[in-house]
Amino acid sequence: MLIEEVLKRRFPAFAEDGLIAEIAEKAQLRTCNAGDVIIEPGSTIRFVPLIVFGSIKIMRVEPNGSEVYLYHLGMGQTCALSLTCCMGHKASEVKAVAEEDCEFLALPVNLIEDWAGRFRSWNVFMLNTYQARFDELLQTLDSIAFSKLDQRIADYLKKQSVALKTKRIETTHQQIAVELGSTREAVSRLLKQMENKGLVVLGRNAIELQPLLFA
Repeated sequence: MLIEEVLKRRFPAFAEDGLIAEIAEKAQLRTCNAGDVIIEPGSTIRFVPLIVFGSIKIMRVEPNGSEVYLYHLGMGQTCALSLTCCMGHKASEVKAVAEEDCEFLALPVNLIEDWAGRFRSWNVFMLNTYQARFDELLQTLDSIAFSKLDQRIADYLKKQSVALKTKRIETTHQQIAVELGSTREAVSRLLKQMENKGLVVLGRNAIELQPLLFA
């Protein structure tokens, strides 16, 4: 599929023909496999991804090496923190990992500011991206500050389900604990309670979400 066709199908917000033509000329269409690390903390941001299909998880890595889940990127989206870092000429502050096989357009960072000065639809796209990510981060902060761990686990599983478009989440109790800043023992205990309530079915390295969880 030509890049122009990809943009028109996945990114209809790009209204100017000139913007579409420049993205088609300068961007590279890339693929990655589930589990691939796309951006490391401290690395130089060389491109901004526009997600064509698949899901990418964005995490903050603490000095002690623990990882905290921030948000997912899905089809038609880009990473607000990557935009911020490249506009400020800063190294990456996050880790980006493919949750499933993905395809994305890699935009050269040196063009981001140039497009912002010439194309209104690019500016609108960036502002909408910042707003969406800001809203998600506020929800994450509210969850950490005010919600009990069982509610945070439920919210985490539901977000994973929406991002990956599946009710079967392939993960471990340890991975959930790391991303929520808890312990495996606490997460395992609460997941077992959720299973007893009919909210989930626990399997080996997988959790099957039940309709009652979304009620």
